[in-house]
Amino acid sequence: MARRISDTSNHFTYPNMFLRKLAFTLTEVLLSVSVVAIGLIGIMQVLAKEINALSSIEERIESAQLLRQRLEEITKELLKMPHVVPVSREQEIANGARRYRVHLDVRQLSEIKYVYEIRLIAYWKKFSREQKNTLATFLYKSIEQKNEQPE
Repeated sequence: MARRISDTSNHFTYPNMFLRKLAFTLTEVLLSVSVVAIGLIGIMQVLAKEINALSSIEERIESAQLLRQRLEEITKELLKMPHVVPVSREQEIANGARRYRVHLDVRQLSEIKYVYEIRLIAYWKKFSREQKNTLATFLYKSIEQKNEQPE
């Protein structure tokens, strides 16, 4: 049997089949949107962690600069003194918007005469958690150096 061009029984089935192949079902759309959303949430979590890590690094660098500056001042003071006295004290230091609690510890090493350890520890709060950074060095000061002035 030959088909006639005017036969309408198959006329609408071919376009409907064609449209079904082009269109997406609601399930496919929801599935693809959820996959994209999960991917975006993952990317946002990674970015938030990286921003937090950069902020933490910036705080540590800032506290290290503060400790280094404070260590230079303390070393100059100790060199001016006739003899070094072991000391342990704390003080509050404001640096911009952040407040640091700085602990100074100077002690003589028992193994080596005239050698002192100077240790500075900076504490600060970040999201109600205490952070800290430590800087330590050694100072050699013999009796002959007590009258010398530092540069």
